Amino acid sequence: MEKKLIKEHRKQTEPQQTIEVPANLLKELYQITAEAKSLSALAIAQHEKENALDLQMEQKKGILRQKRH
Repeated sequence: MEKKLIKEHRKQTEPQQTIEVPANLLKELYQITAEAKSLSALAIAQHEKENALDLQMEQKKGILRQKRH
């Protein structure tokens, strides 16, 4: 009788464990995706800031060249 109860308990808990693993993986994948998007946005912002600074430096160089002549 005890063995039957243990066996029945295992039958009922195994599907739940089988579902929990993919659910945890999905949560991890979602978190990784969110972090990757955030990192991508930071990289794009940094690139845009660098471009703006480069443009600003070129403009200042042009002004200095004009003052020399």
